[in-house]
Amino acid sequence: MTGTTPHNRLPGPGGLPRNSWGTSGTAAIRHAKTDAAGLTTVPATRVTLLDRMHYGRHAMPGVRNVSQAQRTFHSTLSRFQGAAMPGKRQRNSIAGKVALVTGGARGLGAATAERLSGEGARVFVVDVQPPSANRFNDTRITSLRGDVTSLADMSEAVEEVVNRAGCLDIVIANAGVAAKGATVRVSSPSTIDRLFDVNVRGVLNTVHASLPHIIDASGRIVLLSSVFAYINGAGTIPYAMSKAAVEQLGRGLRVELAAHEVSVTTAYFAMINTDMIRQSIDEDPAAQALLDSLPKVLHKRISPEQAARAIVTGLSRRDARVVRPRRWSAASGLRGIIATALDARLAADGKVQSIVATLDSRMGKNTLTT
Repeated sequence: MTGTTPHNRLPGPGGLPRNSWGTSGTAAIRHAKTDAAGLTTVPATRVTLLDRMHYGRHAMPGVRNVSQAQRTFHSTLSRFQGAAMPGKRQRNSIAGKVALVTGGARGLGAATAERLSGEGARVFVVDVQPPSANRFNDTRITSLRGDVTSLADMSEAVEEVVNRAGCLDIVIANAGVAAKGATVRVSSPSTIDRLFDVNVRGVLNTVHASLPHIIDASGRIVLLSSVFAYINGAGTIPYAMSKAAVEQLGRGLRVELAAHEVSVTTAYFAMINTDMIRQSIDEDPAAQALLDSLPKVLHKRISPEQAARAIVTGLSRRDARVVRPRRWSAASGLRGIIATALDARLAADGKVQSIVATLDSRMGKNTLTT
């Protein structure tokens, strides 16, 4: 935990003496976390370690207790991470920006549009279905009709946004569908094709149509992947494949667009209480039972509003990734270690195999969610 780098080779950020910063300070940075409000926190054990090792004999001037030490450390860490670069806060602000959200008529898309508007953005939502009559009582939000599976539709929607608002700074590719649980063997090819059309081609169409304007604005892109991009997708393999594709798109675009100062944020959510989850999980006992085979700690659900808040927070900081609930971050980080073991356990679990047999009897019944 203390590392091997000699003290005299470590920087002394924030005015800390080099010999008092030491290797435990480096360890604390590695274990620092950032909460939803963008505040950097360090686990209590790490701060206690710093306090015990350095705030005694080599105390920082003016630091009288651990709470003050924490505040000093947070300030130092922010400077160390470059969080206070001149102009960065203004560049990352949402206020006054123009955003486009696909699949924005309801659920997570609508919640994200409302959150962006609350931060001062001008928002356009694109959906094949109109929002409910009282969904948006907000002059900052405009609804457009468009199908993400049609590049012509998305190009037309983007041009309408630019004509009305003068530019496009933010695009959020949120539109997506799932299918009722079934094995690949009995899944309808037409259903799989439609799912890929929406979840993969729809995201690509959204990016293609908006990219010239996003590059002009040094703007921001958010892609909605899922924890299913890295957990076993048995029972919903086409959906998991589509979200893995979106993950790869996000990672690649972040590199390709770096020279244009365009940020790409990939969001990974687990269960969000939306119509899609209710139709694909809650109304399907077999799908629910398969989900229950995962460790209990991973069963937590979040609301669309919580997910929207996470998206906008990540967007404002131009983060590469947003993961909610946060506990899924460990599964993502350790996927290379966990995946093989989890796959083997699921393959050998009699209860899981019984559920798979149920899904295997659904010939042609894997209809898409709305």
